[in-house]
Amino acid sequence: MKKDEVKRIEHIVQWSCVATKEISQHYKYGRFVLCPLREGQAETIAISLRKTLLSEVEGICITHVNVIAAHYISYDFSRIVGVKESVAELLTNLQQIVLKNSADSDSDSDIFDASICVKGPRHITSKDIILPPSLDIVDDTQHIATLALPIELCLELKVERIRGSCLRREDRLPRKGFPIIPLYLPIRKINYSIKSFGETLEILTLEIWTNGSYTPKEALWEACRHLVNLTSIFFNNENQNISLTRTKNMLSSLTKPYSPQEAAELRITAMKLQMIFVEQLHLDPTTLESLQRAKILTLYDLFNKSTKELMKIAKIEDVIKIVAILQKWNII
Repeated sequence: MKKDEVKRIEHIVQWSCVATKEISQHYKYGRFVLCPLREGQAETIAISLRKTLLSEVEGICITHVNVIAAHYISYDFSRIVGVKESVAELLTNLQQIVLKNSADSDSDSDIFDASICVKGPRHITSKDIILPPSLDIVDDTQHIATLALPIELCLELKVERIRGSCLRREDRLPRKGFPIIPLYLPIRKINYSIKSFGETLEILTLEIWTNGSYTPKEALWEACRHLVNLTSIFFNNENQNISLTRTKNMLSSLTKPYSPQEAAELRITAMKLQMIFVEQLHLDPTTLESLQRAKILTLYDLFNKSTKELMKIAKIEDVIKIVAILQKWNII
């Protein structure tokens, strides 16, 4: 094999998660390494990922509360009779509740109704929040308020899905009650460092701290997905076509030994397929929902499913559409 071919194979960029730590239920840490990168690439990737993590990864938070038993509120609306905490303290405690999508969530809504209805005397925690099935509480022990008297307290809550780059729309919230300034950033902190090795190569180390609604790995995946979707508009189908004839032949004969160059080409092809998401195929919402429910998120996932397997996931007309799209993209 030629020296330049060996050098090209050795310089295939790879990433790995080298450390994870759950400091608490709403404080998780992860460290990732990406290498080898050419000089200057590490900073480009780090800045893009940092900005995307902070501005594009969605958070779910409580943005409004309305006290149903209005006659319990004092004349200046600063305290609720029978509640130890002031209204300001109640809002602060609700502000700190960390929510996330449930494991089987398929809702595309960005605003939800929730409630709390309890009878004292007792402590009110996040476990008492009644949420829609598509949402979960990260830490159900978070304190909200203390009812000191044998009275009933009912709160109506508005929960919103918000990105860091999006401002909350006040016109979407009820006029009655108290607005809550959302602490919606799922990403608590990001650090990155760049180390040089060799003459022109770099290693990027990325550290991510989250609030528990995402693991650091999930947050990084979300950020990468948003970056791909944002930049994919600059490519037409001709630029995105991937010829897989040779790859299929290689996959169909697993007993055949691969040369280092063939193995490298196969890995590169798989990486390309993994970076094209099904959202980019312009499928109708029903078809897209069926694929996502079956954990088919990328072209790589589609490529590894036979037509018979797709028939079990989606309706026959949906499968016909998918096959037509894959043929258009020169995948099959």
